[in-house]
Amino acid sequence: MTRQYSLPVEGDASGYSAHVPELPAILVTGKSMDEATGRVFAGMLAA
Repeated sequence: MTRQYSLPVEGDASGYSAHVPELPAILVTGKSMDEATGRVFAGMLAA
């Protein structure tokens, strides 16, 4: 079974934030987009 999730990412000069609306416990920040999205995937694997 394959699941699809949305991943809104917001960023500015100080860093990025990302969350998965379908999984309310997943809200992360990072200094780069790669760091933020990597943390999302790590959080999804841990959930």
